[in-house]
Amino acid sequence: MNMKKATTILSVSLCCTLLMAFCTRPALGDNNTDKSSLIIDAKWELVEVEDQAVVNAEGQTAYFVINNDGQVTGFDGCNEISGEVAFDRGVDIIFSNLGSTYKDCEPVKGNERTLIDVLYFTHIYTIEGDLLTVNSNFEKEMAVFKRVDF
Repeated sequence: MNMKKATTILSVSLCCTLLMAFCTRPALGDNNTDKSSLIIDAKWELVEVEDQAVVNAEGQTAYFVINNDGQVTGFDGCNEISGEVAFDRGVDIIFSNLGSTYKDCEPVKGNERTLIDVLYFTHIYTIEGDLLTVNSNFEKEMAVFKRVDF
């Protein structure tokens, strides 16, 4: 093999290796620079939306749980919700493929979409103690969740 061909093969191999290293994402909670591991496998109840306390009827408390596999499940006060979540840069959280069942619940009619809407527009999170604050892309505080026991 001539020297030029060997150099080309080596260069291509090095580029592929570097590209794979930069494109590979750690599993949820594996990155020591973020706090995603504090969010995973915890139940988070919605306690505040846009600076307004959430008042729930008995058995209608909205919540979500993120599993280790990146799946999110929860309850919006009327319907079961599900979707996917990804973390990035230690402060970004992106919910996607969100959906819910379609029950018609009179006591919360008109508010069924609140939890899904909050999650859909969430991009940044902070954790202080048992409180999870989520913000939109524009860093506007959207909601506060409280960690509760299962």
